Amino acid sequence: MDSALEIAQQNRGRIYFPWNPLLTIRSENKVYPFDDALLVYINAGHPISAKAVREAVPAGALIIYPDPCQSKVALRYFMPPKK
Repeated sequence: MDSALEIAQQNRGRIYFPWNPLLTIRSENKVYPFDDALLVYINAGHPISAKAVREAVPAGALIIYPDPCQSKVALRYFMPPKK
């Protein structure tokens, strides 16, 4: 975790590890709408649109999932719209 925290701190506003929101809390003092936060909203009956989620994340952010199966929810918010 120390090396991931260093990466997050050196790249504030650009690199995110959604599977470990503590890194973003420690590096930016923020919580972005990734997996756990999205699940809380959905389970509370307040789903958030993909557009709102994408707008909440800084432009050009690199969202790092070492293994896509780690995302139960968020990856579908960042997929290109189906044609």
